[in-house]
Amino acid sequence: MFSLRAIVDDADLPQFEFEGVDGEVYQLPHIRQLTTRQALAAMEGDLEAVLREVAPDTADVVLNLPAYALDALIKAWLEHSEIEAGKSASPSSTTTAMQSKRTSRSTGSRSRR
Repeated sequence: MFSLRAIVDDADLPQFEFEGVDGEVYQLPHIRQLTTRQALAAMEGDLEAVLREVAPDTADVVLNLPAYALDALIKAWLEHSEIEAGKSASPSSTTTAMQSKRTSRSTGSRSRR
């Protein structure tokens, strides 16, 4: 019989640690630890809500970063979680959650008349 309990119990998903601009060490969960709901919310662009839920003590540190630093942090977080940015993945991996959504929003929209 397939056992989800065994899958969850046997998962080796270490937290991602990073040094903040203040020199303190912070942690984010391994991306594959996010629930499907959290991954979908991140893919829809609600990174703030997801961070406040999964890493409340770290959320403000991440959300107050300048965009270039956030990009670097997300890239390192994805690499730590063995996810390639921009590649297709299941909702629980959030591969495109933070990369493609941000890119598509930054291109703007043209009105069609």
